[in-house]
Amino acid sequence: MVSEILLNKLINDIMTISSISSDEEEVKLQLGKAISAIFGLDKATFKTLNKDRREANSLNDYLINTKEPYVDNQLSEYSAFKELIEYKNQGYKSCAMIPITTNNDVVVILETLSQEENRFAPNVLEGLRISSFIVGSQLAYAVERKRNLRLANYFDAAFNSTDPQLLVSKNGSVVKANKAAMAIFRSSGMQGRNVNGIIPLKESMFVQNSKSTGMLILRSSKNQRKVYRVSYSAINENMIHVSAADMTNAMYLDDVMNSINKSRDICAITINGSLVIENITENFDKVFKCSKELVCGNSIIDFLDVKEREMFSGMAKEGGREFISGEMYMLLADERPFVHFVIVKSIEGYLMLLIKADMQKRVDDMEEGIEDFISGTSDTVLRVDTFGYIKGCNMSAEELLGYKKDEFIGRELKSIYSTMEILDRDISYARKGMKVNNSYINIIKKDGNPVPAIHSIYSLAGDGGEPDYMVIIRELETKAKLEEKDRMIENQANQIKKLSTASDLKSQFINNISHELKTPLTSIKGFTKLMHDGEFGELNNEQRGYLDTILEESDRLLLIIQQVLDASRLEANKVKLDMRGVDMKSLKDSPSIKALEEAARNKGLKFSWTVDYNVPEIVVDTNRLIQVFVNLIGNSIKFTEHGGIKIRVTRKSKKTVQVDVEDTGIGINDDDKRKIFKKFYEAPKKGLTKQDGAGTGLGLSITRSIINLHGGRISFDSQQGKGTRFYFTLPVSPKQKKKEPV
Repeated sequence: MVSEILLNKLINDIMTISSISSDEEEVKLQLGKAISAIFGLDKATFKTLNKDRREANSLNDYLINTKEPYVDNQLSEYSAFKELIEYKNQGYKSCAMIPITTNNDVVVILETLSQEENRFAPNVLEGLRISSFIVGSQLAYAVERKRNLRLANYFDAAFNSTDPQLLVSKNGSVVKANKAAMAIFRSSGMQGRNVNGIIPLKESMFVQNSKSTGMLILRSSKNQRKVYRVSYSAINENMIHVSAADMTNAMYLDDVMNSINKSRDICAITINGSLVIENITENFDKVFKCSKELVCGNSIIDFLDVKEREMFSGMAKEGGREFISGEMYMLLADERPFVHFVIVKSIEGYLMLLIKADMQKRVDDMEEGIEDFISGTSDTVLRVDTFGYIKGCNMSAEELLGYKKDEFIGRELKSIYSTMEILDRDISYARKGMKVNNSYINIIKKDGNPVPAIHSIYSLAGDGGEPDYMVIIRELETKAKLEEKDRMIENQANQIKKLSTASDLKSQFINNISHELKTPLTSIKGFTKLMHDGEFGELNNEQRGYLDTILEESDRLLLIIQQVLDASRLEANKVKLDMRGVDMKSLKDSPSIKALEEAARNKGLKFSWTVDYNVPEIVVDTNRLIQVFVNLIGNSIKFTEHGGIKIRVTRKSKKTVQVDVEDTGIGINDDDKRKIFKKFYEAPKKGLTKQDGAGTGLGLSITRSIINLHGGRISFDSQQGKGTRFYFTLPVSPKQKKKEPV
């Protein structure tokens, strides 16, 4: 039997530990330590069994099925369960496993172990059973208390909600209801505290842990329709919790959104509190010609100009405006639609309505264009209302007639005309939509002097639907001067045409003479090569050296002829590009680039060619692009004696790539920078230890022409004594030329 003193200590320790901590795992840990100390055991552990029994093993299964303790006072390799063999291998020699039950289910197992044999005598086992019974009672009480506390907190929170909340019994009686629920049912004519006839109750709703939802439509005493989403949660077999959410406004909003979806000019966007676009009406693609998948999930800030971004940031701050409207451009892919917008702050973020206003923008732009024309033209321009009073003028009107602007405003148009019958006739024509151009008139200056002139009158859209008129007056003296200028321009055009013809003749001459020079040079090179190779007899070293010089100079002369020919063709716009796709990585393997790389390394220079991973295949004339590289890299080799040359290709934008050719050469001084792309100009080689022969000065000019022909641009940075970087951009694919109308 367990002694009374030991039993009292056991109960006292268990009760004390259970009351100190509310954490179940901590309680089990401390109780295990207390039992180990009281009974002199090496280990005592409380292990909880999960409902799915994922922790269960063969020993646990035995305890769960029998609900009886299992004792083994002599653990060995022949023990009945493999778990006991594992304990024996850990150094334990005896054990007792006590199942703890709640509602006839084993929920916890007390595992006790000792490093002594026969440690679990009947009195110890009895004490452990008493301990497990007390612990089981405490754990069950703690679990039930926690569940009741959680349920109480849940109902307190639910019934303080602004949504309707009820507890309803099987017969329809309302056990508890919050104010929102009672207000709804009173307005719906509910008598007493019974929901039968209003909420359809089913037997399946009262199955424990079951949940279901449904829709409920109610009409108030004022015949107002309200729609609720109702959720049913079973508390036990006799009571359910009913929660209702008012969906009337949401369904109304759905109807509004569906109506917007049918519009060709309006769409709606919902934005969360972090300014991320969550949803867009289906018609967005049609209204703005942009897929809504490209917009959803992104911040609205990404599609706004700086001004609108600041506006949104201000609205998002605490205490910001609840409503904003205005006009702006949306930044959508390749489009920039002009829209009217309305933004309303909501509980979950913002609702934004967009109204496409491109047509109005074009009208506004046209109005601005007219105002710009009136302000900028050298002709006298007057804006006149439908009653014949001047409402605007430009500076030329002030200069011609001598009136200040404020003297013009409100003055009758007739007051500056001496030929009234012509003015009346032309205004009548303009009012009927007829054209009035270049009618001869006489106008009167402020000082009373008449001025011969011509006028044109155009009808404009005015305020309130009545037309305005734009009167353009050109004095004949000015017209004569303009005609003289036109004659001068025509003469200059003829001179340009003659110069162009002369330029064509020059280009043709250069083309012909270049071909004539190349023909004998080809023969000279061919026969020299045969002699060099010994086809006409053996040569000594001195003779072979002379022939090497002839071959090198022939190649140089051919290069000069080819550059002159290229420059002539480019100037005459007679170069046709053979456009094909090319991988910039593979371009390094071309023979010309390989030869340049070898030349650089032979000179003791480092050479690198880097292409970024995201550079796509580009469409170019490959031979012409190689010619660009030959010119740029060749110059770098020529003007660099130490360091190296780097070529790097990067993705500059979605439509362009950039190529950098950078060296550590002598650089370009400020005076030469302005002339570097001019024809026949070659930068001086001061600072080079060894100076090669002079070139044609056409390489960079040809390079720029080839890049421009591809639709690209070239520029450079240079610092004297530190090196030069030439960089140019090329389009990924050439722009498609618009087809001429048939």
